[in-house]
Amino acid sequence: HLGRNFLFTTEIHVMFKYSAGQKFSFRGDDDLWIFVNGKLALDLGGMHGAEEGTIDFDAQAAALGISPGNSYSMDIFHAERHTDLSNFKFTTNISCFTPVVVK
Repeated sequence: HLGRNFLFTTEIHVMFKYSAGQKFSFRGDDDLWIFVNGKLALDLGGMHGAEEGTIDFDAQAAALGISPGNSYSMDIFHAERHTDLSNFKFTTNISCFTPVVVK
């Protein structure tokens, strides 16, 4: 229904243990920014149709300052700006996330 349930945001803060071979993917028509270890790992900001982006932790490890066997923060920011047909999908092989309390 037009006029309701749009123009909202989502903010997620978690910790995860990085193991070699991990990936985190998003597909959707919304703005999305993901920070890993405080560094921008995925930027799908702006008005666009459905797009997909993937964080390949092994390929991005040096840029993110991460190494296997250690735990890191992941901060996800999402903005829904469309007025219909919202779609939002995460896929990952990370086995466990630990919620972070934001103060």
